[in-house]
Amino acid sequence: MENTTLEKMQEIEQAAEEVLSEYDNQITMLRDQQEEKLKSLSLAYDQETAATVQSLIEKKKRRLKA
Repeated sequence: MENTTLEKMQEIEQAAEEVLSEYDNQITMLRDQQEEKLKSLSLAYDQETAATVQSLIEKKKRRLKA
């Protein structure tokens, strides 16, 4: 009976380790996805900011010429 209990406990432990490993993999995958989204958003905001700054520079130049 002791062997059966020990074997069952080892099976449960192995299953739990597999679940934890799968969770770790999912967390890593989701973290990587979010990191890519943040990089993409950051690039978009940088481009928008650069365009806005350029527009303001052009307006200022036109005002100075007038």
